[in-house]
Amino acid sequence: MEFVGRGCVELIVITVHFTGLFTLLSRAIYRRANIIQECLRTKSMTAHQALQRENCSLIDYETDIVAWANEQAWLVRNKKFEFLDIEHIAEEIEDVGKIEQRELANRMVVLIAHLLKWQFQPECQSRSWQLTIRNQRKAISIHLKEVPSLKVKLDDVQWLEIIWGDAVYQASKETGLDNFPEICLWSVSDILSDGWLPSS
Repeated sequence: MEFVGRGCVELIVITVHFTGLFTLLSRAIYRRANIIQECLRTKSMTAHQALQRENCSLIDYETDIVAWANEQAWLVRNKKFEFLDIEHIAEEIEDVGKIEQRELANRMVVLIAHLLKWQFQPECQSRSWQLTIRNQRKAISIHLKEVPSLKVKLDDVQWLEIIWGDAVYQASKETGLDNFPEICLWSVSDILSDGWLPSS
């Protein structure tokens, strides 16, 4: 009886032990399956990347910025904040602001260059120039509505001086003329006003 009792106890212990291992294994498989399913649902990462994420194998920013961005987006959506690449995320956010500023600057340069050509090369005035002027004004207006914080640039004297200098350079390059003034001739209001054209 003692042997039988001891055997029953051992059998129970073994059963409990394997039951515990099976439970832990099942939970691990379930967890991984949920991660993979969520990644495939959001299409922000592949299943392979999801498994890498489980092992904390992060994608390097310098190696593949697109894959890095997808991974960072996945981490944010899944609230894995402790794994975020904060320094590079901050750099990317700053770059977004710089891109928006460059777009405004580039459009202002093209617009002013065409206004300069219109005034100083009247014999070459064309429908094409008018369309470019109109389209740039419209694009700038839309851009300022989408990013209203950029409006302060229009009051920045130093920024406008740089824009004017770039516009003069572009107009000189396209026309061959070298008699453009170094100081801005018009107000920002006139430059952006629909229908306004400088007199020749």
